[in-house]
Amino acid sequence: MEELTIRNAGPSDQQNFLKILRLIREEMGHDSNDEGHLEELTHLLCTPAYGGPRHHWLLLAERADELVGYCTLHRVPMPIVGGSEAYISDLFIRSDQRGHDIGHHMIDYVESVAKEEGLVRLHVINRRDRESHQRSFYPKLGFRERVETADFVRPL
Repeated sequence: MEELTIRNAGPSDQQNFLKILRLIREEMGHDSNDEGHLEELTHLLCTPAYGGPRHHWLLLAERADELVGYCTLHRVPMPIVGGSEAYISDLFIRSDQRGHDIGHHMIDYVESVAKEEGLVRLHVINRRDRESHQRSFYPKLGFRERVETADFVRPL
């Protein structure tokens, strides 16, 4: 199998990222009626503003110059814990590429970015119906489930 490369996205990655984002959203059963929003998000993630601490990263996983996965990472200030945490909002590997340790390599890369940035912990929310949760992907990598925490969301 070709060597895996993980790197920060840049402005020239927008179209390729949009393609994999559409593919993954289709796999998850999301419709495509919010195309304008996807293009806006793609632009935002691929062109981070600099001039101070970085607040988000779009990390791309490639094999043979083909995008096979991505991870979005965000700096979240957490005064109660004494620093900022690295929140992983998305970690997706193309379905035809799963089972080849790409996710493990992505988490290793995320951890190195977080440590370099002085972030104090990694945080991810994983849906119980996702394959990654059923395979205990995150616990195998040292994450612990906070059973004492309720996760709430309020659509706007």
